[in-house]
Amino acid sequence: MNLVFELSGEKTEIGLEEVKSVLEVFEIDYKVICFEDPILVIEVEEIDLNILRNRLAFTHSISNLISISENIEGLIDSASNLETDLTYSVRANQKKVNKPIKNMDVESKVGSAISGDVDLESPGVRFQVFITNRCFFLTEKFFDINKKEFRRRKPNLRPFFKPGAVKPKFARGIVNLLGLTKRDYLLDLFSGTGSYLLEASLIGCRAIGVDIELDMLEGMLDNFRSIDEEVNCILGDSRFLPVQDSSVDAVVMDPPYGRSSGYRAGSLSELYEKALRESIRVLRGNGRLCVITPKKSRFSINKGYKLEKVSKFEVRVHRNLTRDIKIFKRCKYND
Repeated sequence: MNLVFELSGEKTEIGLEEVKSVLEVFEIDYKVICFEDPILVIEVEEIDLNILRNRLAFTHSISNLISISENIEGLIDSASNLETDLTYSVRANQKKVNKPIKNMDVESKVGSAISGDVDLESPGVRFQVFITNRCFFLTEKFFDINKKEFRRRKPNLRPFFKPGAVKPKFARGIVNLLGLTKRDYLLDLFSGTGSYLLEASLIGCRAIGVDIELDMLEGMLDNFRSIDEEVNCILGDSRFLPVQDSSVDAVVMDPPYGRSSGYRAGSLSELYEKALRESIRVLRGNGRLCVITPKKSRFSINKGYKLEKVSKFEVRVHRNLTRDIKIFKRCKYND
């Protein structure tokens, strides 16, 4: 089966790595057939599509690939080989195309080439054409990824809210990039309102949050109670964790960015460095670590930290803040 992923347009590189990470978590063999930003085609032998439906954040829809054509003539030729006893619809969607064409023209030509009855209201089969600068992808849509639950969990709708809280969609993407599955332990060194831990708990992970402020932990606990999930709270300093060695599967290190955020450590660089060392200490096996810092922080992770970089992204939050996101895998460093 060749699956077509329509990735979220704002950060397709995160969507690409997220899909691959989730497939690897569930030990699903796959092969990337092509990537025409933002369309990803992957070959898989066998898969429960509900795994993808329930996990992915940076994907809009998933479809079954019918054909890839270099021009509209090839697209129509492929469509002419289709026949269905069910009613059908055709929708065209252009993706970052330099020379746009009319979607309605594509839909009309493809629809006319297919043998069957058209029903635009409630079709039995939904054909989707994705158009990029180089290709026409003819697909049969399986489903759209439901983003309503993310919107229902918006930070400002929780019992406890602070400005700058991480949005659920972004948090779920990070959880997926960390390669977590049910019963895994996720430790958040600067848990705040609990965004990362909330998303992890919703996929069955065990959540541990650390914060130096009691009111933040109490607020996070209220957020967990509101969705009937559990979290282990630790009032403490992320530089000196009361956590056993090699005891968690993944760590999120997303320190606060304000000028006063490093005051107890003496400096932000000291906070970052000591928290990073503690992260490595508590990770087990080849556990993963996500480090998120402002791009202008210039905090670097050298090879002496026994970490292997898995992926790196930049996310622009606003004019004055771009965040560096790095995913690492714990490993034994050899000189």
